[in-house]
Amino acid sequence: MSAITRKLIDLTPDPNQPGLSNNYFAAGSYTFDRHRADTKVNYNLSEKLTMFGRFSILHYDMVDPQMFGKLGGPEISSAGGNPGAGTGNTYSFTGAVTYIFKPSLILDAYYGWTRMDTSVEQPRLDEKLGLDFLGIPGTNGTRRFEGGWPQFAVSGFTELGIPNAFMPYSRRDPQYQYVANFNWTKHTHEIRFGMDLYATGMNHLQPEATGALYGASGGFGFGGGPTQIRGGPSGNNFNSYATFLLGLPTDRGKITMVPDEYNTRSFQYSFYIRDRWNASRKLTLSYGLRWEYFPFPHRADRGLELYDPDTNKMLICGVGVVPRDCGVHESKKKFAPRLGFAYRASDTFVIRAGYGITNDPFSLQRPFRTNYPVLIIQNIDSDSFQNTGDIATGIPKPVIPELGNGVIDIPGTYAVVTTDKNFTRGYVQSWNFTLQKQLKWGFVGQAGYVATRSTNQMGYLDINAGQIIGAGQAGRPLRQKFGRTAATTVVKPFGTGHYDSLQATLDRRFARGFTISTAYTWSKTIGFIDNNDSEPSVRAIPYLSRNRTVRGYDRPHNLQVSNIWELPFGKGKKWATNGPASWIAGGWQLNNILSFYSATPFSVTASGT
Repeated sequence: MSAITRKLIDLTPDPNQPGLSNNYFAAGSYTFDRHRADTKVNYNLSEKLTMFGRFSILHYDMVDPQMFGKLGGPEISSAGGNPGAGTGNTYSFTGAVTYIFKPSLILDAYYGWTRMDTSVEQPRLDEKLGLDFLGIPGTNGTRRFEGGWPQFAVSGFTELGIPNAFMPYSRRDPQYQYVANFNWTKHTHEIRFGMDLYATGMNHLQPEATGALYGASGGFGFGGGPTQIRGGPSGNNFNSYATFLLGLPTDRGKITMVPDEYNTRSFQYSFYIRDRWNASRKLTLSYGLRWEYFPFPHRADRGLELYDPDTNKMLICGVGVVPRDCGVHESKKKFAPRLGFAYRASDTFVIRAGYGITNDPFSLQRPFRTNYPVLIIQNIDSDSFQNTGDIATGIPKPVIPELGNGVIDIPGTYAVVTTDKNFTRGYVQSWNFTLQKQLKWGFVGQAGYVATRSTNQMGYLDINAGQIIGAGQAGRPLRQKFGRTAATTVVKPFGTGHYDSLQATLDRRFARGFTISTAYTWSKTIGFIDNNDSEPSVRAIPYLSRNRTVRGYDRPHNLQVSNIWELPFGKGKKWATNGPASWIAGGWQLNNILSFYSATPFSVTASGT
């Protein structure tokens, strides 16, 4: 048995203790506290000008202990988020003004600012448990956030140490929004036009990155391969535990943050115009056009970073010969039309229809906030039946490169994020056609076809994932080309999601102490299959189109019924209108909410071996 794994086992609580079972050991309790304060001011400066202001502070504290106490492990309460102690504040300010130029022309404008501060730290962060206690080279580091336990992931068992590759973290995220709208009424036209400018920023101390195996303190994974027999039975958790006892990790890695804090900046611009035209007493038309532009994000002092899969080089945007946007083209032709009409065929019958396009505002600043060489992401993998060496050899020391002319080399074991130079942004089409009819006895019925098409849905694709079944590491395309073995994640669109539905309602307005509302939806949702992290389940590039199915949240039938019935007793009612009977029986209601809906789909799976 490895001397390092012996130290970990000696710290593990005895599962035979009363009240403890399996791999889970309660260690303390979960607590959460939150406080909020708001201040609002309204001021009418004149008959034409009105101003409004609001400032809000939300503070919270959270403690969510780890399952294995001093040995770490996952958090006890999934409702508490991350393991350890957390605290944060959200500050929010809104300022608004309304100005009446004349009765037919009105301006309303807004300024909004929000800053979200949050931080979470795992226990024992001030101790270098991987380096000083276990004696594993390359774990932990000189800075406080690199302390604590490394992660030990034994396949089939609960993780030991720190279970997340993104802990600890401290974030300061500001948002700014500027909105101005003009409303102009001219005869039968109501014209509205304006702009919306949106700026967001991220200032993070957090060792987190797409494709990273482990965090700032390092980590080791133990699969069953090294203790399996080639051609023998499939591996199981006994094989992976044996691999752990021998101290033979099948993968290892670490994130090294070069700066103590990294940042991103992103902007979104939009302008629109819309006209609502009362064409006749019976017909109302609404039509408009929106233009949007989403430039490539950047850092506070330069551009982001982009991996070039053709040359196996890293481009540092805004440094040397590399342009600030790395040559990533975001279209300036993002026009989104909207059209709708309402036709009153009679006093009791209305026909409505509409169509619109919405551009996907997905911001690239989050997937690109951490990349080489801002973060050095070491992922060291092995083939199926091999290990990456003895755990006592630790994790190699990372090399922090010079930026030079902005085009730098990258080791093959460091994970990266990239995107296509000609970035394709998705969009959503929505349309509907509904009929509404006033019926007898106060009922109003409505039925319609409602649908959406989410074209070019955004997701993450590891273009260095194995493409050949059974080939292991040798099946990675970039390994064959450049000797590259780490994850190489491309942020790009993958497919189209379909939603079609019949939506119907039957409502009775409140009258004579009774109201009822009934809603029924018959629908189907088909879309791109992902692994709950916006990554395709089937990553082999020739078979990406196979990632298509009825979505896991699809519910074909959904019937909701609710009603309020005031009982006919008490003053002003039919019975027991006065006296003790009125006092006792009066003022009561019967309220019901009934829900009937289909179950979600299920998947049939089989072992990969």
